[in-house]
Amino acid sequence: MPGRITITKKVSFSKPTPSTIPPTPNSPSRTTRPLSNRRQKEAHFAKTPTRNLFKTVVTIHVGPERHAFQVHKEILCQASPFFAAAFDSDYNFSEASSGSLAFPEVRAIDFEFFVQWLYRHDLAHEELDVPKAAYFRLIRLYILADLLRIEALRNDVIDMMIMMSEKWNSVPTPDDTMLLHDQVRDKTGLRKLVVDLFIYKKTDQLVEKHEDQWSERFLREIFCELKRTIGTGKPVPFRNSKLTCQKYHEHKETTQCSWSLEDETDSEDDLAKTNQYKAKPRRP
Repeated sequence: MPGRITITKKVSFSKPTPSTIPPTPNSPSRTTRPLSNRRQKEAHFAKTPTRNLFKTVVTIHVGPERHAFQVHKEILCQASPFFAAAFDSDYNFSEASSGSLAFPEVRAIDFEFFVQWLYRHDLAHEELDVPKAAYFRLIRLYILADLLRIEALRNDVIDMMIMMSEKWNSVPTPDDTMLLHDQVRDKTGLRKLVVDLFIYKKTDQLVEKHEDQWSERFLREIFCELKRTIGTGKPVPFRNSKLTCQKYHEHKETTQCSWSLEDETDSEDDLAKTNQYKAKPRRP
């Protein structure tokens, strides 16, 4: 029987307007590419036979209003070490015996997005596949994935944000960068990616003239990364699958992306020669 998800009340949240930017030379095609780590995610979920994934339903109460999500425990525990520990009877947690868990600090709409990924293995969303894409949806999902210790989901969020930015030629808003630096850990792949999006896309006028306030820490990170990047002639990392994996993905718990099996011996110089989106040196 397919997974059943129940939400007691539907909620909606206001969303900021994303920042669109003018097109850059040699901009990539607007075609949608599949998530690069789908193979590793399928392998991750294949550890348990399918017949054993739908035996027990648990209830997750989310948000201060305790919206109820009914989800299969086996799928939750296989995807998330957090849930695996919470529902493990060996730890004598009350959640294991009651079959329920409360997340008052998590937004119901974010948890619903997570459950979609859990059952469907994709991040399709009506607010993402539009020119004014809601980047904050992905940032909040990344924060939740960090809380639940789901590496595969964090990597998928990275890939989805790259696809959105390339497809719509846009970048996150000032409010998005505030959220990013207030709630996302330092040196994570997502923070590195957003900095690179602003460096390699034509965002100077956007940053200078936007009416909203940018995060000071975010601007400092852009400056430091620019100093490391200027004059190197390196390819744009988020337009190369190998560099995307190396710079933004995590693989402590999941298998390496498929490129590592075929292109592991490629040098950075080889990538620079073959990458058509090679970054041009900029003036300080």
